Amino acid sequence: MFNTSAAVTEAMRTHALALGIQVQHPPILVGSPGGGKSSVVAAICRKLDLPLHVLPIPDKREPAQIHGLPDTGDGVVHWLPFEWQKAFCDLDSARTPNCVVLFDDISMAPAYIQHSLLQCMHDRRFGDLVLERAAMIGAANPASGSLDIAAALLNRTWVLDWPDDTLHFADLLRTGFPDPDVPVVDRGLWAQAKQVWFELLAAYLDTVSDLLRPDSSTTLEITDGQPFPSRRSWVTAMELCAAADAAGIADEDEGKALKVLMTRGCVGAPAANSFFTWLAGLPLPKPEEILGRPGLLTERGVFDRVDRLWVAVFALVRYTLFKGDVRTWKDAWQVLSYVAEQGKLAFAANAARVLNGRRPKGAPKSVPEMAAFEQILHPPKGDRN
Repeated sequence: MFNTSAAVTEAMRTHALALGIQVQHPPILVGSPGGGKSSVVAAICRKLDLPLHVLPIPDKREPAQIHGLPDTGDGVVHWLPFEWQKAFCDLDSARTPNCVVLFDDISMAPAYIQHSLLQCMHDRRFGDLVLERAAMIGAANPASGSLDIAAALLNRTWVLDWPDDTLHFADLLRTGFPDPDVPVVDRGLWAQAKQVWFELLAAYLDTVSDLLRPDSSTTLEITDGQPFPSRRSWVTAMELCAAADAAGIADEDEGKALKVLMTRGCVGAPAANSFFTWLAGLPLPKPEEILGRPGLLTERGVFDRVDRLWVAVFALVRYTLFKGDVRTWKDAWQVLSYVAEQGKLAFAANAARVLNGRRPKGAPKSVPEMAAFEQILHPPKGDRN
């Protein structure tokens, strides 16, 4: 069960930041000056062997100081990159991300500078230069309990609170300041895990209709200067949850709390709590119970409700991807075949694609249970959607 009131630890915040960097969804870190935001970014970059450039935003009074210098030599305006930007162009083009840019103190920037940051933080564009493999991070100081950051910028990033933890700081003074443990994302597994979380979100959104836009919400209070639910922010949240799965972070108490933390930073606490409360409240058998006993889906009434069936199927896929062994993979195909036999092929189609695309080492090329999905896994030429 997801506990939406679990305590957030320093290690949990560090893991959230490291995951965001690796899948190019880095957050805006919000905390008091001198609270260690920049130092933890630097430590994570050292662990991941990523070059870091810190760009102090209060020093920037013109957009050109961010995007580059304008040049009209050929009658067309171009933006000449700064030396640090050009240096990042020469980095490993086969690695994503291959560098990190930290925009420091963005909450102190005037509105027109924040507007310039939209291109940088979301599109990774500086004038004519695109650092498509970079991870862009913001750091901000809270003002009067809320962020003085434009909604458009907030919705293109996510918020990770970085409060002063006095007891943790005291421990560091005694033990030293070691580089943190950093979970490493398997990007191949992440691609599969994303689809699983998208399916879970879709099942949830089928049960509600007012959590996509803040101006249409009738059940949740949206606070100015705080994350809010939108199409973009929900996608970011699910991709971050998938990153945790792809880094092998188990669904123990801290693993679940980590996903709640990141989702709150994307869509706000009310929407995140609603999603995880719904997910935890569905009366479903555990994936390990279904494996080897697909009939349990019928016994527990899972087929009686669409949302239950969606979640049960993709919870099983999540479990299978996380386990990563041949036995679990084969047993999962038996469950999907059972779902198809009950006339619910459409509910298992995407799950079949995910499992087919992520065979564990040593797994056979096919198993008999795949026959029900032959047209889905191997569509005739000219009918590949």
